[in-house]
Amino acid sequence: MKLSEDKQLKEITGEYTKGMKVFAKREYAEALKLFDASIEKYKDTEFFSVSGIRTRVKVYRNICHSQLNPVEIKLETDEDYLNEGVFNLNAGNYDRALELLNELENRKYEDLYLDYLLSIVYLKKDDSETCLKHLKKCIKKDNFFKIIAYNEPDFAKMFDLDEFRSIVE
Repeated sequence: MKLSEDKQLKEITGEYTKGMKVFAKREYAEALKLFDASIEKYKDTEFFSVSGIRTRVKVYRNICHSQLNPVEIKLETDEDYLNEGVFNLNAGNYDRALELLNELENRKYEDLYLDYLLSIVYLKKDDSETCLKHLKKCIKKDNFFKIIAYNEPDFAKMFDLDEFRSIVE
């Protein structure tokens, strides 16, 4: 590597790291500014290594943009509610996920996966009692959820609870 390439690579890596720390705090507007500045600064780089990091920065810039400008989805079908609930669960919007999944329960949506998802939401909200209630409900319908729950990393913090172990073992 030439000295110039080393310097650019070190700079963009530092900027990327700084942006990712802000991104991890969910401060998307600030992260977007950092990512945009980095993309602009290295737009004419001749070095493949720097372009590779710049490409990663673009991906996270796009994620920030999506978080700041969410697409409004019209919820009509049960599947719309389910998909939006899963999306919000994965995005860390637990209250919204719970609202959507509870709406499915109110609509008498019949899917074994619904109780499993509700158990995960309640787990994320630190409500282990309700989490276990929904987990028991889905396992009662299909024993396969024992295997899924046992191997779910989110449930790792519950392995010390006798009640959880008795449900999944």
